[in-house]
Amino acid sequence: MNLIRHSRFLPPAFTLIEILIAMTISSVLIAALLALTNLTTDRFAHNQSEVAHLSQTRALRQLLQADLAARLPASPLICEPDPDLEGSDRIAFIHTVSPASQNPLHPGDLATSAYYLAFTADSDGNESPKLFRKILTPLETQQLIEAGDQADFPEPSLGADEVIAYHIIAFRASPKFRSPETGELLRWQPASVHPISAVEITITQLSEAASRRFNQREQWQRIAIAPSESERPLIRTFTCLIGLSH
Repeated sequence: MNLIRHSRFLPPAFTLIEILIAMTISSVLIAALLALTNLTTDRFAHNQSEVAHLSQTRALRQLLQADLAARLPASPLICEPDPDLEGSDRIAFIHTVSPASQNPLHPGDLATSAYYLAFTADSDGNESPKLFRKILTPLETQQLIEAGDQADFPEPSLGADEVIAYHIIAFRASPKFRSPETGELLRWQPASVHPISAVEITITQLSEAASRRFNQREQWQRIAIAPSESERPLIRTFTCLIGLSH
C-alpha cells in the first residue's frame, strides 16, 4: 500500500520570531490605545470640572448682584479685613426684601446679608475654605441700623449660615465712590463724605479637581498668599463691579 504524502501542499507555519514580533506590535498598539483613552477621559473630566466651576461662578455673581443691587441707600455697609484669614475681606449690608421672598416667621421688608470666608470640615474629615452667607432677620437688621457707624460685623454661625461657594481661597470686597471732579471710581473709606457708588468683588478659588491636592488648612492658606509656580495655573480669579443705588 502506497502512502501519499501531502506535507508539501500545507501552507508554511509562522516561525517563533514572527509570532514574537506580532505580539510586540500588538502590545504597542494596545498600549497606545489605552493611553489615548486615558487622555480623552482626563480631558473630559477636566472640561466637566471647568464647566462646573463656571456655573458656580456665574451663580455666585448673580447672587451678589441681586443682594447688592437691592441695598438700602444710605444704610450702614460694613467692609473690613477678615481677622481670621489673611488676604480676605468680609462684607455686610442692608437690603430690601420682596414680599415673595419674606420669611413668614420673620416678616419684614428689610434684611442684612453678610458674606465671609471660613474653614469647615468636609465629608472626608479634611478642612477646606468656603464662602458663607449669613442673613439677619428684620429685627436684627433694625438693631444694625440703630447702631449706625458703630455697627459690628454680624457674628458668624457656621452651623446655621449658608455655604454658597466651595474651595474659595480669597474673598475681597472693595467699596468705591465716584469722584465728583473726574468721575473716576476710587476706593471708599468709612471717613469719606461721598456715598458708595459700587462694590468691586474679587473671588479667588480652585476647581474641584485641583482642590483634591490640598487637605490641610495650612496648605490652603499658603496657596492663597504665596502659591508656587506650579500651583498658579490651578488658581481661578474673577472680578465683578456691582453698581449701587443711592
